[in-house]
Amino acid sequence: MISCPCDNTGRMATMRTVAPQVFVDFKRWMAEAAPQRDAAKRRRDRLQADIVQALLDQQLLVT
Repeated sequence: MISCPCDNTGRMATMRTVAPQVFVDFKRWMAEAAPQRDAAKRRRDRLQADIVQALLDQQLLVT
């Protein structure tokens, strides 16, 4: 069975989260300035920031 973020009517549920640019800024900080951050996590943080920034640049995310 596949789980879906849907409400009880089958429509997509509203999911509140941080703004995409805030996410990018935080992930870049984690990749570059967070004290004692593991190198593998820094690479992952940088990649996540790059992906979300590319989506923003292509106007594929609603802000």
